[in-house]
Amino acid sequence: MDTAGLLGAGAGLLNLIPFIGPMAAGIVGVTAAFFQFGNLMAPAWTALLFLSVRLSDDIVIQPMVMNRAVHLHPALVIFAILAGQEIAGVWGLILAVPILSIVKESATVLLAWYRSENSRSMLPAALARAAEKPWVV
Repeated sequence: MDTAGLLGAGAGLLNLIPFIGPMAAGIVGVTAAFFQFGNLMAPAWTALLFLSVRLSDDIVIQPMVMNRAVHLHPALVIFAILAGQEIAGVWGLILAVPILSIVKESATVLLAWYRSENSRSMLPAALARAAEKPWVV
């Protein structure tokens, strides 16, 4: 395709918006392939390429990143994205997961602090490690 670099950069930027962005990028890519080649075979191959990349990203890469990096359950991420879109539109879609991560980490630290101040019980190892993390502003 003549505009493959531009379409790739646009798809990368749209991929910042979870779930909706990649679909929009696929639609733009398929439409561009149709108008450039004028047949249905090129858009079909383009759609197959977008679908295979998206599925490998959704099934393999993103769950590994979410589990290892931010320790968030996928259902919670979907709920945060939907709520972010309702509250702040496109910016809510982009910032939903980072805000959810901040809220989760803050709640973990506050719970550990509360339990240690009130001597309710022994802290689990994960909460104790979270309470020891330095605050970064």
